[in-house]
Amino acid sequence: MSKHLHICSEEDSMLQALQIMKTEQVHRVLVKDSAGKLVGIVSLADIARQLASVDDVALAVVIARAVARISELRPNIEVETARAAE
Repeated sequence: MSKHLHICSEEDSMLQALQIMKTEQVHRVLVKDSAGKLVGIVSLADIARQLASVDDVALAVVIARAVARISELRPNIEVETARAAE
């Protein structure tokens, strides 16, 4: 679980939210309005569902690869999970 909040603006594109997820390895990003008020959460599942409506095949491939990369288990999580199981 991330200890930091990751935020995008409601004016940001789906790709910008996806980039935050990819860079930070998180599955959800908070969405704020221009006044800084929380207006929602965009999840990796939300973005994955949007793949069906993307007409640009190259863009769909980029999004699908990013979704797959974000979904990979990070090495430090594997270690923490193994230690917790002991």
